Amino acid sequence: MKDVAEHNTVDNGLYIIIDSNVYSMASFVDDHPGGSKILKRVGGKDATQQFWKVRIPGGTLLQYVIARILDDRKPWREASL
Repeated sequence: MKDVAEHNTVDNGLYIIIDSNVYSMASFVDDHPGGSKILKRVGGKDATQQFWKVRIPGGTLLQYVIARILDDRKPWREASL
């Protein structure tokens, strides 16, 4: 989680967590349908609740997965998609 928290701005990669997956959103922030402010506000944090409140069907996010959070002892690993 510390690694994700350090990526809380576009310049740092803008990582967010949704359902235990870590996404790098820096290249998507300007294309986000709800505007860039939404992603910037949740950068470096778990955005699961916010995401499921307004989720629009589609698989757009899959291309941005970079890791999966396993548990507190092993905070994350590189995604193998």
